[in-house]
Amino acid sequence: MPCRIENLALLIGSNPLPNFIVAKMLKPKRIRGYYSAQTKIVWERLKESIQRDLQLKTTDFENVELSDPNDTRKIKNEALNLSYWHLNYTGGTKTMSAFIYHLFRESKGFETASYLDDHDPAKACLRFDNGTNEAVDVAIDMVTFASLHGFTPPTDSAHGSAEGGPSEKDALAIAEKVLSDEQLKNRVFLYSKDNRDNKDNSPVALVDKLVVNFRDFPKELPESWKEWLPVIGLPESWKELSSKKRERWSKFFSGTWLEEYVKGLLKPMNGNHFLDSGIHYFFPGDKASIFELDVVIIRKHRLYAISCTTDASVNLCKSKGFEILHRVRQLGGDMARAGLLCFLSDEECRNKIKKPIRKNWDAPTDIEVWGIDSLQSWHEDLKNGSIPAQLKEWLDKENN
Repeated sequence: MPCRIENLALLIGSNPLPNFIVAKMLKPKRIRGYYSAQTKIVWERLKESIQRDLQLKTTDFENVELSDPNDTRKIKNEALNLSYWHLNYTGGTKTMSAFIYHLFRESKGFETASYLDDHDPAKACLRFDNGTNEAVDVAIDMVTFASLHGFTPPTDSAHGSAEGGPSEKDALAIAEKVLSDEQLKNRVFLYSKDNRDNKDNSPVALVDKLVVNFRDFPKELPESWKEWLPVIGLPESWKELSSKKRERWSKFFSGTWLEEYVKGLLKPMNGNHFLDSGIHYFFPGDKASIFELDVVIIRKHRLYAISCTTDASVNLCKSKGFEILHRVRQLGGDMARAGLLCFLSDEECRNKIKKPIRKNWDAPTDIEVWGIDSLQSWHEDLKNGSIPAQLKEWLDKENN
């Protein structure tokens, strides 16, 4: 039977997610936060998220700001009595955690203490000092993941299938052509590289299948698009589309078709869990700067994100690998999982991307890297009516 408590004391560190999970599991009526000047903003964001989720009032929270979270004498003078509080000592500095737990034991109250053990994400649990534990079984939505860390939550995906815009069906049509044509795979990469390096606004003429320059939305339909008309249902008169819809199609042909395709692959194996692509976030206090997550999955309290690129440049793909690792850890903490899909071969992915990243990444968050060989295998599975085993294993291995 899950433990429920009246008063919960939390130690606030740089990552609010574990504290939010604890509060959501224990459902207290009052919450006290121990924080420092450096983590005050973290506590404020955490309070807002907990208040919204548990429907608490502002007066249900106590604020205890420690002048020096590494000075035991100051902590002793400022910590307040803990006799009737359940202490969760997951967050904060090591000094805070150790000494406030010591003060808790000295108070000889009737409450227990706990910490969130997520060392093994597949067996994450809340461990109590009476020897019992409770498995982590809470659901967190995309808005909360963003709000906890100060990002402005998304209101819509960046390239969803709006009326007149590209859809998953269109992405499947493109994937079928690209993955069945060895030369086209190479041209898609060369186009991607040329588009990135192109300094003017003229249409890119290097690729004769997927030519589009998303910085220039032509009113005349490019010749290279005409073969797609019967496949994806674009209107014969390109002028009929609004500039916004032309922009969506331009970006779609430039590479976001791959994100939509991967989202389509994940749908059958994801049940009712959150799944979307092209999600934009605004950075804290800066509505002009955004970062995008190509494909996002949320299973209960764990966030998965995949970065997708049609590029086959080792340096760029490695850069994208580090970026997606950083972003998922920003939003989902150490329990988050990152993936990278690119147009390098699977062998190059293992030896030139995955190994160097793991060697230089010292956080628990891990990354899986897939190449064009894996993508072709997934497509064959799809055509045979099967779920891509690689993707399913990646999603399920941390949820046993």
